[in-house]
Amino acid sequence: MTNYVYSTLTCDNIYNTYLPKSTVNDFNIVSKGIKINGGANVSNKNFVTNYGVLTVVSDEDLDLLEKNPCFADHKKNGFIVVDKQKLDANEVSEDMTKKDKSAPKVPKDYKHYTQKKESGSKAVIMEKNELNEA
Repeated sequence: MTNYVYSTLTCDNIYNTYLPKSTVNDFNIVSKGIKINGGANVSNKNFVTNYGVLTVVSDEDLDLLEKNPCFADHKKNGFIVVDKQKLDANEVSEDMTKKDKSAPKVPKDYKHYTQKKESGSKAVIMEKNELNEA
């Protein structure tokens, strides 16, 4: 059966499963990597910014993903939602964590700054450009 994974993460993520350590001298060897698409909050080549991204995974892959601690953390923190039905990723993302710390900064991420002109000058001086902490 098909499962739909919705993500608000900026970058693609590959969640790995590993062979048992006893088979390869205690080294972690990747047995399978499952890619969940990223790209939320980043404009594409057509200058369209999606706030949510969709990836289709099988039941087998979803079982492996659910056992992955990084996937579980992303899901717990609201960056990933799994559903059985296909919905619009932008609509699903409205109820999710909006963006991760690697998302590009946009003007609304900055506190307001003041502009002032020095007397007798045409130059405009910007005072303090600080990032919002929200």
